[in-house]
Amino acid sequence: MVPDSPLIARAKEVATSAHEGQMRDWGGGPYIQHPARVAAMVAELPDATEAMVAAAWLHDVVEDTDVHLAQIDRDFGNAVAHLVMWLTNPEKL
Repeated sequence: MVPDSPLIARAKEVATSAHEGQMRDWGGGPYIQHPARVAAMVAELPDATEAMVAAAWLHDVVEDTDVHLAQIDRDFGNAVAHLVMWLTNPEKL
């Protein structure tokens, strides 16, 4: 299990802010519930890293908000940005 860290806390904060006001298409509810569930599942993986959990929080921000991959790279580093890139629909990059 990956414990919370400053990097993960920042990713959670950015994702929560970026997805503010967005609702889930299926089942309603705040959209941030989805990244929160994904991040929690990733954190439990035996080989999970801090970068993987941060990317899980951020995995939809490039597709669904005004946050750009360059911002993720600048604010979270290349490892997180690279993971987010792999999780993002290529049309949204």
